[in-house]
Amino acid sequence: MFLKTSAIFIICFLSLPVTSYGHFFNNDWGPIFAEIPLPQEFISTKGSKSAASIPNHVDVFQKHQDQKLYCKYPARYFYLNQKGLLPSVDYTHCQDLQEFLKRAPIQEISIMFAAESLTQPASIVGHSFLKISGLDDEKIKREHAISFFTRMDDVNAVTLFIQSFLTGKKGYYVLGPLSESIDYYIKKEGRTLWEYKLKFSEEELEFLRLYLFELKNIKFKYYFHGFNCATLLQQILLSVYPEIDKAGHLWVTPLDLVKSLYQHDRVEERVIYPNSGWLLRQLDQEKVSSYQKDSAENFSEKDKAITYHRLKAKQNYLFERHKLSFKEYKSQTQKLDEDFEDHKDYDQLSFENLKGPEHTVQDSQIYFGATRSSGGHMLYRLSLLPLSHQLFNASKGRAFESEVKLLGVDLAYLEDDGFRLRELNLFKIQTYSTHNKVTGGLSGQFDLSFKHNAQNLFLEDKKRLEITTSLGKTFRLHPDIDFYLWPSVNVFISDKTDFIFNPQTGLILREIFNMKTLMSYEYQLNTDRKDIHILNLTHTINFGNSSIGVNYSRYFKNEQNQEQLEAFLAITF
Repeated sequence: MFLKTSAIFIICFLSLPVTSYGHFFNNDWGPIFAEIPLPQEFISTKGSKSAASIPNHVDVFQKHQDQKLYCKYPARYFYLNQKGLLPSVDYTHCQDLQEFLKRAPIQEISIMFAAESLTQPASIVGHSFLKISGLDDEKIKREHAISFFTRMDDVNAVTLFIQSFLTGKKGYYVLGPLSESIDYYIKKEGRTLWEYKLKFSEEELEFLRLYLFELKNIKFKYYFHGFNCATLLQQILLSVYPEIDKAGHLWVTPLDLVKSLYQHDRVEERVIYPNSGWLLRQLDQEKVSSYQKDSAENFSEKDKAITYHRLKAKQNYLFERHKLSFKEYKSQTQKLDEDFEDHKDYDQLSFENLKGPEHTVQDSQIYFGATRSSGGHMLYRLSLLPLSHQLFNASKGRAFESEVKLLGVDLAYLEDDGFRLRELNLFKIQTYSTHNKVTGGLSGQFDLSFKHNAQNLFLEDKKRLEITTSLGKTFRLHPDIDFYLWPSVNVFISDKTDFIFNPQTGLILREIFNMKTLMSYEYQLNTDRKDIHILNLTHTINFGNSSIGVNYSRYFKNEQNQEQLEAFLAITF
């Protein structure tokens, strides 16, 4: 699955976005239904699909005096009624609609964001879906999830690419119990869920209740980069939140959608559904003394809460991974609650101050750099990263340090050699998930890139395809210091194929005023037993949507020593 999805990513960003949908309503509609495929009943016979308009809709409803039509498209009828263009109707006769609202009452709507999974390339920017909740006729609270997705495991990699990015794949618009989605993302995939409760007026909420039902009658085609889970949710919410039309730049990701809603003050409340492993790592960063029941009076309420939740998260983690039987889990949970008799007073640990996905930096980036080598040569760089974040960027809102690049293009200008394509990052991912004594955990990287002496322009002139794989551990030495040690293997493919042993180690320091320092050492030993030692030191100041910094590199290769000093500016957008 990893290789299949990686192959898709590599090819998809080389293609132009091709979609089978369009703006089917004129400007009278504003953003409403902007990208949603238009039902056949409302397509004007006098022009193209884009000619469908409010008058055409009014004509259709007036011509077909049939409750089946407004029962099938109640949101459109409701919208026209609110504009005074159609009379009110009684929706109680709409059997399917009433059954939907009865089984899935809607009094609140939230966006759910499943944190990015850097072990699954298809989920590196997270996943978003809707949560709807309300009281049924018996005053019992019902919670459901509405998701839009496609299957990624039903065809081979080539067919999957063609369907996902050119012809479209069958999209599934699914209503299901929220508890099943929570269990799937938290327990099976080990991802933390973030809920953003949205603000609506009564009229907006009524329209969305009808709209969510209406969409089940429309057949969707899924395009990975053009019409995905975030795109559909954006188009749904555009009907009441027109300002989120600017979410994203090159394309809309789940992160873009969450950040746009948050920035435009459309979020009423944020709730976290923590994965037990993630929670353990968060709480391990809190320094408290070892708790003893006999000396409980010496502990603050905060220290007791942290200790209680840490022990509880540990039990949940071990039980979820079948390292504790149900009997053992129940017994230990009961004892824990007895030891912390007042645990109900702090049963909901507050994460209000924790920076979430809404605070992450933008995921498109342009980079300018100027480099001087020890020989006095000058090199100027221009890089475009359409979907990425780099290690030197601010890491706020992320559970751990990481770097992602998808089709990053790096151009260079050399004084003596003119322009060249320095590097093309087809797919690069680095994760620095910290090791925990309970959960364990590995970190590492996978990098598939075309490079023209990207490592050191002044040692040798060679173009090659590089594949780098690393797998090791990252340790949090201090809340602001990470240390990693990665055994690595590089494969260089040019006129011949070289295999290189490439262990790497380094430190990541998060400093005051959003400053960040990266220190690393690499040792490369190829099949010809020619070794290279590489030292890197990068320091950045991150502010707003920009990062400025300097990078110092020193290369030791046989008798050759080279130094490079680069000043750079990176702007996210």
